[in-house]
Amino acid sequence: IKDKLGVTTSAALAHLALTAGKHEAVLEAVDHAVAALAVEQPSHVSHEAGIQVQRQVFEQILALASEEQTGNPGLRRRLFNRVAGITSGPVDEVAYRLAYGAFLAEIDDPFSAVDAYQSVLNDANRTFEKKRAADRASAGVVWAKSSGFCDQAPARSVAMMTTVATGRIRRARRA
Repeated sequence: IKDKLGVTTSAALAHLALTAGKHEAVLEAVDHAVAALAVEQPSHVSHEAGIQVQRQVFEQILALASEEQTGNPGLRRRLFNRVAGITSGPVDEVAYRLAYGAFLAEIDDPFSAVDAYQSVLNDANRTFEKKRAADRASAGVVWAKSSGFCDQAPARSVAMMTTVATGRIRRARRA
């Protein structure tokens, strides 16, 4: 595959190679698409457009890996390994884990399938707990300011508590 080919062209070539039964060419095309995603976008391309292209490639490769018609379980597993690295957010991550779990169930690996499904639930629980922690910290700042506590405590203490609480909120939201 020539370096001048774009991301979406490489993903389309992967489909053609699969139709032709050329498994190594499928992987080569997918690898090229993934590598092309990693290259910095030109300045005239918006961040949103870059994310859109990444999602298209993610969806195409996930579809290849998910299709029973792809046949070869080894090829499908290798495609799943590649698509795992190009998720663009929680929605893609959940779609990947559910599809991978279904694949594992298809190839009679129920314990690994359960692990894949459980990882979705574990992440959802972690996200929920982080949001609750951020909400509690935010509520503490609001209470301190609204209860008059800020008027009673020395300004330096209030500033320090507000800084600590704000930092905790930011960390909880990023995580």
